[in-house]
Amino acid sequence: MAGFGKLAGVLAVGAALAGTPEGAKAETDVAFTLSNGEKVAVNVNGVPNAQILVGDTIEKAESCIAGGEARDICVAQAIVTLTRAQLDSVVRETHQRLQPLEDDIGLTAAELIAEPVFCDYAPDDASQQTCAAGTEAVQLAALDVQIAEVRERRIAAETRVANKEEVLESEQASGQRLDAEAADLDKTISDVTTELESETARGETATAHADAETARGETEAERADANSAVLAALQRVAAEDAATN
Repeated sequence: MAGFGKLAGVLAVGAALAGTPEGAKAETDVAFTLSNGEKVAVNVNGVPNAQILVGDTIEKAESCIAGGEARDICVAQAIVTLTRAQLDSVVRETHQRLQPLEDDIGLTAAELIAEPVFCDYAPDDASQQTCAAGTEAVQLAALDVQIAEVRERRIAAETRVANKEEVLESEQASGQRLDAEAADLDKTISDVTTELESETARGETATAHADAETARGETEAERADANSAVLAALQRVAAEDAATN
């Protein structure tokens, strides 16, 4: 049977099914294994063209996985597909068995399947047992479908929760990285601020020294100016004395 690529190790099909001619009934189960180790067997006994159905179902599941969907969701969908096919097969077979009782009981085979309690109105024990066995088989197959559908919804819900948790963890990791980057930035700013304050302090000290030097220069300039004035006065006096003499 073709189509086991991405489901290798997830789905196992009995040798009897692999060798079943098209249109024949398969006397085997299709076994699935979910990622948590849960094993689910679907009985496709009596399903017409079971080989084709299982092959198509596997290929659809593989396409589902290849499309990026979670594997367990795709497998759960495959299980639902096959259990519904099995239910249809059981209903069809039971309907055929109950048709001969329609006139005796006064209900159609479909009504008997829907209301098994009326099997008690069958004309004899054998008919009652035939009716009861058929309707019970339908109920059990329907229960398998319900279980499969609940499993599918549970897996889908768990997958959504897991995806949200993964996104949350990613966001938390991103937040932690941002916090670390912010801390590094704060440290850098602090270091730069400290260095700037140190440079400012050194600049203020240098300015103070410069102011002191400037003050000393101004004092010396003032003294130089005074000396120049004295010298000029001496020169003028000397000139006056020379003129008088």
